[in-house]
Order: sequence, then structure tokens, then C-alpha cells
Amino acid sequence: MATASLAPNNELKQVMQVKHSQLSRQQAEFETHPPLPGHAVNWLETTRMLAHHQVGAERRLELMLQMRQAVSLEKPALSREQLLLASELAGYLSDWPLLALLCEKLLKTGPDKANNRLAEAEASTANELCIKQSYCLEQMGLYPQALAVLENQLLARPFDPELISTYEYCKSQWQQLPFALTDLQNDPLMLLPLTEQHLENFSWQYADSRIRKLCNLPKFTSNEQWLQWLDGCRQERGIYLFAVMHIEWGFIGSVSLEVYQGVGFFYYWLGSDFQGQGFGPQAVKILLSLAERYFSQDCCYAKVYHHNIPSQKALSKLGFTPLDFPVKAPFDNESFYYLGPDKADWELYRELSWLLQAQDSELELEEKYFDSSV
Repeated sequence: MATASLAPNNELKQVMQVKHSQLSRQQAEFETHPPLPGHAVNWLETTRMLAHHQVGAERRLELMLQMRQAVSLEKPALSREQLLLASELAGYLSDWPLLALLCEKLLKTGPDKANNRLAEAEASTANELCIKQSYCLEQMGLYPQALAVLENQLLARPFDPELISTYEYCKSQWQQLPFALTDLQNDPLMLLPLTEQHLENFSWQYADSRIRKLCNLPKFTSNEQWLQWLDGCRQERGIYLFAVMHIEWGFIGSVSLEVYQGVGFFYYWLGSDFQGQGFGPQAVKILLSLAERYFSQDCCYAKVYHHNIPSQKALSKLGFTPLDFPVKAPFDNESFYYLGPDKADWELYRELSWLLQAQDSELELEEKYFDSSV
């Protein structure tokens, strides 16, 4: 399973600007690591053992829940040392919403000057915490909030070069976004273009092998392979990949859209911890709205395995209708769905056949004859 850890505070700006070759050296790996020993999971104990053990994907959500509960308690409140340990684990888990909150709490508490050992070991200055917090907010697509954090710190240190460069970088990232933030968001979800910065988040959720099989996606064995796959998708005209971000939990899955001359095709997947809660259909609604507004999509198709009943129900709720167009073997265990203006069966058959050719898909429809008098 992929794991991840946040880079040291003074390297955060470099992480945000890192290239493919650098990203492949980060700790996120598409492979299985031995879980922590024992059955009980305790976030404090886990944090102290990170140097020697990896955290499996099956324990990630439990740790995230434990830390949120601990942080929310006023009595007993977490000490500064515990907040620092929690921030280390949150960064390791790519839990950006929690890490942003922890940075805010650390900024309010300040270093424990009564504890000389802790004061000397405390490496996070106010600047570094603000930069880390803004980075987390940027990861979530919360650019206005990220800039506000930096602007507030710039009032205290208006000539700090690192703050200025981080602010300018965050501002440029927002300006380069090809969509309005309001068009990407429908609480509690937001879609963001899938980029290199999502490698760690993607790998945490992609640990479930069922996702790869249901979506016919590659079996990623290294960071470099994932980065090459992402780059290849982005080189293809008409293909758009998005990260599905949850305001409380961060990255929870991905949606993909292909549009050819107004005809769309999409798929989506969510991490196993976030399935069955309505997030998939909600993300697709945002996607379809984007497709109509930005990509001139007139209609959309989707496909699903015969045994994937949850996805079939989700498509029906979204307004898609099943098509009675059998697929040739060995893909005859899949079915197509359609959403768009009413069309005759022969028009749908011709359009879907054309779409599969445009996608250079291996799938072919069984030959079907239509009554010309109808």
C-alpha cells in the first residue's frame, strides 16, 4: 500500500514545485507494506513507531478518526508535543484537512518555553507553520483560505522572501486553474484537476484492487509508472481527470471524462472507506455540469459490469438509462448506459459505435439490425 509523509517544513515550497523525477523519489509507493504489529491501533503509539513501521491502508481511516476525536476534546487538551506528533502522522497519511487544523492550533499555542528540550527541538516557526497550513489548504483547492493565511503572516513579516514566493506560487496556481472554483464545488465535495501532487493521495485510496478491476485501470507498481500514466492521459485530447476532494477527509477518489465532438463518456471510483455514502453520484453531477459548461457536452455514455449492482443503481439515480446493445466477447459482461436527449435506438447504436472507435477501445457492439419503418 502506498504511504506518504510530508516533506520537512523548509522544503514545502520545493515540494509544490517538484518535477516528475523528484516526485518518484517520495515515500508514496504502489506496493504493500507490513502493518504495524498488534491488533489495537493507537494514533500516538503509531506516530512513535513510524520510523520503523508502515501504516496499511486498512488502518488509515481509523487513525484519522482517532486523531480528530483527540483534537476535538477540550479536556484533556492535547499538549504541544502531542499536536506535533499528530501533525507528523497527519502528514504521513496525507490528511490535509486535519493537518491544516493542527497547524492552526500550533500557531495559537506557541512553543513550550518552559521545556528547554522541547523548545530546542521545536523546528516549526510561525512562518513554517503558515506555509504548511497554506499548502494543505491549497491541496484541498481552498485557494482563498490558503492566501488568507499567508497574507496574515505577511502583515507581521512583509519582506520575508519565503512567504512572498509561497504566496505568489499559490496565487499563480489558482490563476492557472481552468475552471471557476464555484463550478468545481458542491459541498462537501470539490473536483480538482488530477496532477502530480495527488500521487500520495491516489495511492492510499487505490490500495483496494477491486477499484482497478472495476474501472479497467492499470496495476501501478511504482510512482514513475503512475506519473507516466497521468502524463499520457493528459496528452490525449478530450480526456479530463479529476481528484474528488472531501472537505473533511481530503482525497476520496477520482472521476474521468472523455469528450469527443460533444459526446461524453465517464467513469469514477471512490476509496473503499467512502463508498455507499452518495459521494460518487454527487461527484458525477459536478462533472456533468462542468462537461456541459466547459466542454460543450451534449450527451454522455457510461459502462458498468453486469455484477456491479451499486454502480447500476447510481447511474439510474443520475438519470442514465440502460442500453440494450450487447458487447462482443470477451467483454460481454459489460453494459452501456446513456444520458441525453431522446434518440432512436439506431441513432444511439451508431453514436456509441462511433464513440468506441474514437476512444480506440477494444470493445465492440454486437451487430444489431433496426426496423427502418420505425
